[in-house]
Amino acid sequence: MKRLVFFFALIALFAANKVSAATDNVIEGDVTCIDYYGNRHSVKMQFQIISPFLKYLRIYRDPFDTGKNSLLDERSYYGCEVIVPEKIGEYTVIAVGRYAFYKCKAKITLPESVMSIEKYAFGLYEYDGYDFTLPGKVKSIGDAAFQDSNIRGISLNPNLKTIGNAAFYRCENLRELIIPKSVNAIGKNIIETCKELERLEVESGNNNYHTPAGSNVIMETQQKMIIAACNTSRIPKDTYRIDNSAFAHTNLVSTTITIPESVNYLGPAAFAGSNIEHLIVRSESVEMELHAFRECEKLKRIDFYGGNISIGSGVFEDCTALESVYCWSHKPNIKPYAKQFYNIGPDWEFGNSKVKLYAKYPKEYTDRFEAGIGNNLVWQNWFDSNIRNISEGESAIIDEVHITDFDWPVAGKDADYTATSLTPYATVSNIKYQMYFSGWKEIDPKPASLGDKYSIGFTITLDDGHIFGDAPKLYIDDREADLRITGSATETQMTFVVDNYVVPAPPGGVPIKKAYVNVAEPVQGQPLSTTVTAPTGRPYQYAGYRIDTVFWGCVADASLESYDPTKGYTLAAILTAKQDYCFGADCTFTLNGKTASVIRSSTSEGRERVMLAVAFGNEEPVKPDTTYITNIDIQIPELVEGEPLPEEVLSPTAREMEAMGYTIRHIYWQPDNTPYDKSQEFDFRVTLEATDDYTFFAPDVQVTINGRKPEVYLSTNSAGKGTATLVLKYSGYSDNDKEVYTEFVEETGTLTYYYDNRR
Repeated sequence: MKRLVFFFALIALFAANKVSAATDNVIEGDVTCIDYYGNRHSVKMQFQIISPFLKYLRIYRDPFDTGKNSLLDERSYYGCEVIVPEKIGEYTVIAVGRYAFYKCKAKITLPESVMSIEKYAFGLYEYDGYDFTLPGKVKSIGDAAFQDSNIRGISLNPNLKTIGNAAFYRCENLRELIIPKSVNAIGKNIIETCKELERLEVESGNNNYHTPAGSNVIMETQQKMIIAACNTSRIPKDTYRIDNSAFAHTNLVSTTITIPESVNYLGPAAFAGSNIEHLIVRSESVEMELHAFRECEKLKRIDFYGGNISIGSGVFEDCTALESVYCWSHKPNIKPYAKQFYNIGPDWEFGNSKVKLYAKYPKEYTDRFEAGIGNNLVWQNWFDSNIRNISEGESAIIDEVHITDFDWPVAGKDADYTATSLTPYATVSNIKYQMYFSGWKEIDPKPASLGDKYSIGFTITLDDGHIFGDAPKLYIDDREADLRITGSATETQMTFVVDNYVVPAPPGGVPIKKAYVNVAEPVQGQPLSTTVTAPTGRPYQYAGYRIDTVFWGCVADASLESYDPTKGYTLAAILTAKQDYCFGADCTFTLNGKTASVIRSSTSEGRERVMLAVAFGNEEPVKPDTTYITNIDIQIPELVEGEPLPEEVLSPTAREMEAMGYTIRHIYWQPDNTPYDKSQEFDFRVTLEATDDYTFFAPDVQVTINGRKPEVYLSTNSAGKGTATLVLKYSGYSDNDKEVYTEFVEETGTLTYYYDNRR
C-alpha cells in the first residue's frame, strides 16, 4: 500500500512539474542588485517561459499588476545597478518582455544571451545614464521599446536586424543614434519628438538605408525617401519623398527649410510641430499630405515656387504665427472643403484672418464656383481679402545672401560644388576653384592637397524682380566672403570670392595611402647596411611620414657583420606619421619592394606609428643590373615670332627614347596659351621618367635641348623611378652669359645643376 501511495505521489509530482514548465508560465529568479553604496544583494524578478523544450525565458512584468515587479514597487532603485544573469536555473534569458522595465529607475545590465527587446520593454525608463548598451546578440527592437525613456545614448550592436515603429519615440534626452549596416527594416516615427537629437547616421554598407553626406537623415535608398531626421538634419538634393512624421517635432538648428525641386511627396505630419520659421517650396510638383505642417507655431512665411502644388487637409492648420504667403507661380491646388489653413496667423479669426497673400498672378484668385463655396472663397476666408501683387510684398534690393550646406575642402577629399541658398530669391548658380600659377587659373581639386591655397568663387543669381544693392554681402555657413568680383557683375548676378583658402587636414589627419622604405640590398659576405636609399630628397620631404629607425635582426647562427643568404634575417623599420597625417586603413607598406607585416601604435603625442618587417635570406638574392643614362639630346621646333608655342618633340622619337631608357611624362610652357614674343620670358619644361632598370643618377650626364644646356632637376618618384625635369629659358639673352655650377650630392647620388646662383 505504501508503495502504491508513493507511486501516485510521484505521478502527482511529475504532473505538477509539467504544469509549471508550460509555455507562458511565470517563474521567479534572483538577479544581482548593486546599491548606491556599492553593496551587492539579490532581488527577485519575474520571468516567463518562452519554450519549455528549448529552455528559453523572457524578463516579465504583468502590466496590470504592478505589485509583482520588485524593481518598481518595493523600494526606490534610482542610482542602483541591476545585473540580470544569463541563466535562471536551467533556463536561458533570451528576451526582454513587454513592460519589463517600465518606469524603472535602475541601471540595467542585460546578459549577452538576450536576442530581442520586445514592445514597450523600457517604456518610461527613468534611469538617465548617458549610454545604454544592447547585448551583441540582439536582433530586434520592438515597437515603442524605449518610448518616453530617459536615455541619452544607445549603442546598437552589429547583429541588429529590425527596429520597430516608434522605437525611440519621445526620448527627449537622446543625443545621437547610429544605425548599424546590418539593419534591414526600420519602422515609422522611430525618433519623433527626440528634441535633443543632434547626430543621426546609417553606417556605410547598409543595403536598404543610407545617410547622404552632411544630411543627418535616414534615407530609404530605393525610394530616396527620408524616414527620420533630427535637429541638425538637412534635406539633401535628389530626395524624392519625405515620409510620415520624418521631421515632426524637431528643434531644427536652421529654421529656414527649403523643399528641393526633386521632392514630389510630403507624408502626413512630415514637419508637424517643428520649429520652422520660413518654408520655401522649390518643387514644381509636390503633394502635401494630411497635417504635413500642422502646429508649426513659429512659421511666419511660406514661399511656393511650383505650379502644381497639391495641399491636402489641415496641412497648415494651427500655424498661428503665419504672416505672409507668396505664390511665385500659379495658384496651389487645394481641396475646397478641407481646412488647410484653419487657425492661422496672428490674432486669427476664422473668416477674418490677418495673413497677407502675395501672388505673381493675382487674377487667378478672382474666380468663383457657382455653389458659392469655391476655391476663391476659401482663400478669402483664410487670408486678407486683398490679394496683392507679389512685387508689393518684396524689397527689390538684396543686400545679403546666405548659403549653407557647403563642405569646405579638406585634404584627401574631392572639392564640393554644391550649396543650398537660405535666401529664397537667390540661387547658387556656380562654384569654382582657382589656384595661382603665374596668375589665377581654374582647377578641379580631386582630391584637395594639404596646405594648397585656393580662391573659391560663388556665383549668386537672383530671381526676377530682385537686384543687388550697392555693397551686397555673401555668407557661407555664417562665414563672410572676402570680396566681390564686380567686373562681370550685373544687377541680378554676382560672383563672391573666398580668397586664399588654405586646405586643412581632415579630422584625424590626411590618410597616407603608401609608405615605403628601401635600404641598401644585402650583399653576400658584406655587413648588413641600414643606409636608406629611398625615399630621399624631395620624395622624403613630401612624404607624410618620417623614418625613425631602420634595423636588422637575424637568427642565432647568423651574423649581421657578414650576410649569408642561406640564413634567416629580418629587416625592420619604424615610421611615424607627420603632423596632420595618419596611416590610412588601406595603406600599403613595403620594405625594399616587399609587402611588410605591420604593427600599429602611437607616440606619446598621439601621432600614429608603425613598425614594418620583412624577411630576407634562405635564398640567393637577385639584384637587377642598373643602366645609367648619360646623354640626353632633345630637339624641339624653333620658336617663330607670333606663332603658337610648340608642344612636341622632333627627336628622339618615342621608340628611340624608350630604347635609351626614358619616356616623356609631361611637356608645358610658362606662360602657356600665348604666342611667342621675343620681348617676353618663356620657360620650356619637359619631365622625363626612367624606365625599368635605368636611372638618371650619374655624375657625367650630358643634357641639351636644341643644342643649349637647360636647367636640370633630378628626383625619384613614389614608385622609386628616377625623374628628370629640364627647364630651358627663352629670355632674349645668350645662354653663354650664365654661369653653370654643378654639384654631386653624395648622400642621395643626385646630380643638381645651379644657374645664376639659384637651384
